[in-house]
Amino acid sequence: MKIELTIILFCFTTLFGCQTTTENINTNTDESLKLISYCDSLLQKEKYSLNFESDTDKGFLKIGNFLNEDRQNAILVSFDSSASFKIFELESNEWKLIFRQEDIDMTRAFSIEAFIEDYNFDGINDIGLRNEISNGTSIMTFYLWLNEQGTFVEIPEFRNIGNPTIIKYLNRIQGYSACCAYSEMTLTNYVWFNNSLRKMEQLEISNYPNGSGITANVSERYGITQRAVKIKEKEINRIIDKFSSNWKIIDTTGKIGFTSGEVTFFY
Repeated sequence: MKIELTIILFCFTTLFGCQTTTENINTNTDESLKLISYCDSLLQKEKYSLNFESDTDKGFLKIGNFLNEDRQNAILVSFDSSASFKIFELESNEWKLIFRQEDIDMTRAFSIEAFIEDYNFDGINDIGLRNEISNGTSIMTFYLWLNEQGTFVEIPEFRNIGNPTIIKYLNRIQGYSACCAYSEMTLTNYVWFNNSLRKMEQLEISNYPNGSGITANVSERYGITQRAVKIKEKEINRIIDKFSSNWKIIDTTGKIGFTSGEVTFFY
């Protein structure tokens, strides 16, 4: 009798234990597994693409030789309960995960676009992802990961630099911000110091387009010194045109900018 009771209890426990496990599996096979399946499928399908980029509601994927011309890499931003950022490298015809960061502060409300450039002037390509564009003044927000000897380091303060421009001949990053139909604008120069950005000079423009009422100030040495400067309306229009309609990630012309000591415009 004891033996029969034991067998019955064993079967009862096994049955309900299996049912519980099955329910857990079913819970995890909805959108998260669909997302994994979709991304895995694209990763395999475009494995040898020289330049593939896809941005859908399921995630962002870029594949190609963008970090090193001798290696195939992939960037994947996936959105589930939270956003994650992954970098893969193709090794022996298989994708190898080389970097992963969970809970990145990205939103699916905006599109994603990759800008692979040398942001810190060390000769190595880094990863910049644009994720937000404001209405009205076209200010873009970027997320930046520096490529540091086989790993990647996010630079959180880069998110605060609107429409970032790489000025190679000065080893500077220049940022722009504007609001209120361009009545207020700032143009800021940054330099790198130990994987962080330091603000060097900032040009502040206000009361535009009120003609003679326009004011402009340059602050230097981390804001310690500040002085008023003269600026013409046509010069302001050129700034707006450069950073709004004709923005480019790399400034190779030096047409518009300013340097420490004085506001300098090149025509």
